[in-house]
Amino acid sequence: MNRFKIFFFLIAGAVFVFLGSGCTQFDYVGQKLAPLTADQTVAFYNSSDEVPPNVYSVLGRAVVTAPDGSSTEAVKEEIISKAREYGADAIEVVLFKRVKTGEVPVPDKQDPYGGVTGSWVTTSNRPDGTPIYTDSFVKTVPLNLHTLEQYEIRAKVLFLAEKGKLKKNIEKYKKDRASYLHGTSRFAQ
Repeated sequence: MNRFKIFFFLIAGAVFVFLGSGCTQFDYVGQKLAPLTADQTVAFYNSSDEVPPNVYSVLGRAVVTAPDGSSTEAVKEEIISKAREYGADAIEVVLFKRVKTGEVPVPDKQDPYGGVTGSWVTTSNRPDGTPIYTDSFVKTVPLNLHTLEQYEIRAKVLFLAEKGKLKKNIEKYKKDRASYLHGTSRFAQ
């Protein structure tokens, strides 16, 4: 029984991680440095006014889109996790807002248990645009609808790296590139 419980919790945990990680879309353009360790913190600045002058350089920019039902804290944690992965020391928020993406028609008619009554199938629309449904008794009836608005969270952020750290990595890149181009690198054969 213990093995079954452990197996069940592992599978359930994997499903929740899979579902949670697949919801947020993350697009990044920029450089990648060595990832930060777990004990290194990533500073989070809500605007450019909060960023200390002459401390950071822009490493790259990211656009994050999270579907309806996502919390802003979950999106913020996702951004910090990605910044740590890309080696960013800080994050500057350019845009962070909730945007209406559409509407979904939802039937008004419900049973006492909170579900939609009958097995409704849309067959066509009336001239005024209201849908006509066929219920479970094969009767064609109009079904009253109300609309449910859908939203998503959109964030645009800059990943920042300390100027000295970024400068050191750029110099290393230039040195490695020069040795490769002149045939002195172990890869230039």
